Amino acid sequence: MKETNSGLLESFIETIESNKKDRERWLKKVGQCGLEQALGEYNKIKEIERYGRSNDQPQRIE
Repeated sequence: MKETNSGLLESFIETIESNKKDRERWLKKVGQCGLEQALGEYNKIKEIERYGRSNDQPQRIE
């Protein structure tokens, strides 16, 4: 497994361990479409969250 995929898998596991609602949601997704596709969707959501946070921060004018 590539290093980036390993980090993604670790993050996914931490997410499903974090609370019951996330665990049920993602395990259902894995059961429906497989781990690889569920990880792909999880990765897209994380990227959107990351970019959303960076856009919410005010830009510095120097």
